[in-house]
Amino acid sequence: MRICSRLFSALVHFHNPTLWPNELKTAVATGCRVTPSFITEEEENELLREVEPHMKRLRYEKSHWDDAIHLYREREQRKWSPANEKVIQRIRDTSFPPGAEHLSYVHILDLHKDGVIKPHIDSIRYCGDVITGVCLLSDAVMRLRHKDRKDELIVDLMLPRRCLYRMG
Repeated sequence: MRICSRLFSALVHFHNPTLWPNELKTAVATGCRVTPSFITEEEENELLREVEPHMKRLRYEKSHWDDAIHLYREREQRKWSPANEKVIQRIRDTSFPPGAEHLSYVHILDLHKDGVIKPHIDSIRYCGDVITGVCLLSDAVMRLRHKDRKDELIVDLMLPRRCLYRMG
């Protein structure tokens, strides 16, 4: 599902647009996708009902092994209730081409209200070549920076609550 250009420009904001090389801007625009209202409020509540008992037992950590995240809780989950498995499968079907291999564990990240995800480059070895997720509980902004021109080439993805985002 592709979104219309007006909705795309409302969800994806390029800073310093005149500095972006056309081919790079096109690659980012093609590779980044935000689908608003991907899950329903009921589906969000069901996902939270399943993960919250496990997450509540975890403390917010101050630093991640690669120093990319501050004040967070995380875990991975492989098995889901039948209702949530349908949601997870819909995420996979939307995010990956048919027959593509992907990680079987779902990474669950709870960022504290004062927490941050610092600029970093995800390892394809650990994350695969597609990063996809659902934004739960609140709207968020995901800021992407070019690794060499980090003060010039910046793009913000506006992630409305219950949206699906995909990069890759």
